[in-house]
Amino acid sequence: MKRSAGKSVHKINSEKSQFIDISRTLQLAKGSRIASFASLFLGTLYFAALANQMEFSSAQILVASILGLALVLRLAQSFRSGKNWRIHFSILSFFVAAGWASTFLLAFMEASENPQVLLVSFSVIAGLISSASYSLAISKRDYIIFTALILIPLIYMFNQSHLDSMFQVSGNFIIGLFFLYLLQQRATLETNWLDQRMMNFELQKMMNLFPGGIAVLKSGLYVRSNAYFEELLKDRKSSNSVVKFLEMIKQFSDENAEKRLQLEWTLPSQSVSKVHFVSVENIETREGLETVVAVVDIDQYKRIETENTLHKAHLEQNAKMAALGVMSSGL
Repeated sequence: MKRSAGKSVHKINSEKSQFIDISRTLQLAKGSRIASFASLFLGTLYFAALANQMEFSSAQILVASILGLALVLRLAQSFRSGKNWRIHFSILSFFVAAGWASTFLLAFMEASENPQVLLVSFSVIAGLISSASYSLAISKRDYIIFTALILIPLIYMFNQSHLDSMFQVSGNFIIGLFFLYLLQQRATLETNWLDQRMMNFELQKMMNLFPGGIAVLKSGLYVRSNAYFEELLKDRKSSNSVVKFLEMIKQFSDENAEKRLQLEWTLPSQSVSKVHFVSVENIETREGLETVVAVVDIDQYKRIETENTLHKAHLEQNAKMAALGVMSSGL
């Protein structure tokens, strides 16, 4: 008994771990996709601004090329999947961070006394750190490496030989405190993200225990569904009934009004067409109007109901015949 309970707990923990890993990968891919597009645009503007203030050296051109290539490859990686996705993603994120850090270092070395170059560089650094909090916060390793590399040019600027030693110490101390603050904020963001994902995992488990199909739509898109309903979605290419059923739900969801619809619909279940009770309701939530769909197999109930009706009619017919027999005997 204890061994069976232990296996059950291990299975649930394994499912949780797998769910978190998949969610983390999907979130990193989504964040990376947006961050890569934004970085390519930001990099174009940044190098255009530098071109008006200084002439690029061969080293700067080389670093800019490597940075652009790393961003394009990271963007392409965000659309891929595979067993080693996280490893490839971390390598590309490292090259992106190293490319940005090298770009800033070379700009500071070439034009350390140009206030316009410094201003635009500091602004881009701030933007990159903010972007990392969005796109990399749930990956501790990638976030620390990215942020540490981006802060290196600032450390370089605070340790110029012509600066006062007290100013250098203060600057390095401030950067150190800022880095610790970023790490603390990252940990908070990851904790909140994990809590939300665990709630989603528990909710999904509860939905799968529902004796039928259940799904949630938002703006016409399925944002959540259990295993039973996903089987219905798989049958939409081969079943005309499922296609019409999904079209009905889509039309109901598009009406954008709080209301409920209940009806019976014949849908395939385990390759057999069965009668289902369907309840569709538009509900107003904090995030907007959502459509909740519940589908329950009532085919057996309908068969029993039909059999009971036939049996009742048969009994009534027998009672009539018996009554006629009594009347006939009296005559």
